[in-house]
Amino acid sequence: MKSRRLPALVLVVVALGGCELPGAHANDAAVVNGHAIPRASWDHLVQLTTQQLKARVPVDLSSDAGKAQVRNLQTQSLRALIREDLIEEFAQHRNITVTNADLDRQVTQLAGALGGQAALNQRLDQTGESIDDVRHTIRINILQAKMKVASKTYQAEYDKALNDAQVTAYVAPCDNDHTWPACAGGQR
Repeated sequence: MKSRRLPALVLVVVALGGCELPGAHANDAAVVNGHAIPRASWDHLVQLTTQQLKARVPVDLSSDAGKAQVRNLQTQSLRALIREDLIEEFAQHRNITVTNADLDRQVTQLAGALGGQAALNQRLDQTGESIDDVRHTIRINILQAKMKVASKTYQAEYDKALNDAQVTAYVAPCDNDHTWPACAGGQR
């Protein structure tokens, strides 16, 4: 009896393997070339940019104009995370890394340019960013700089990789149509 159930179970598992079950990507903002971008990263970036928008320009987020602004920030945030993921992928394939010492040096330079650590902390309070947010941005910038130095054709290679990337997106504006970049107005 067990032997008859096992082949049936295997068939069901194999059949479902190619299907997207509801909620299967509940924790993903997108999947880029097989690598998942956590929804929490997208949520954080959208929240941060929305907070920064409200600080710069008083906007009623419940108004049509406010909703359009939020939708635009959601799209920009998703686009930025996809681009960052590809930069990380590029760097990994080329064995290009950023050390904590590299990051510490850049953060120290940034603090110095702003007038010291207290000024940097004040700036972070104003923008709603954390030091981890700053370190992440610096890390991506250093990776790009190192890759540009390592390869004169980096930008063309990156642009091609961005164009050829296999992306499925699960958050706004792609929460209903997951086809990237069509769900974001066609722009990568």
